[in-house]
Amino acid sequence: MLKQTYLDCENLYGKSMLTELPFKDFEWVDDLNIDVTKIPDNSEVGYILEVDIDYPEYLHEKHNDFSFLLLNECPPNSKVKKLKKK
Repeated sequence: MLKQTYLDCENLYGKSMLTELPFKDFEWVDDLNIDVTKIPDNSEVGYILEVDIDYPEYLHEKHNDFSFLLLNECPPNSKVKKLKKK
């Protein structure tokens, strides 16, 4: 069972400075079967996960203003060169 935590933070930068950030020993792990519910919140090892899911269309409108899954897209007409579509 996944647990949810609600945080209402007005000083998001200050809040983020209270958490540990990754800084070395990065590595790729392929085909890792991991139970994310078993990773402790204070674990010294963290993960960034790339996942494939089916997101039911009936939830799209309901979650429109608060997306649960972010998109990796280039902004249209981006003025920043590295963000322009190739």
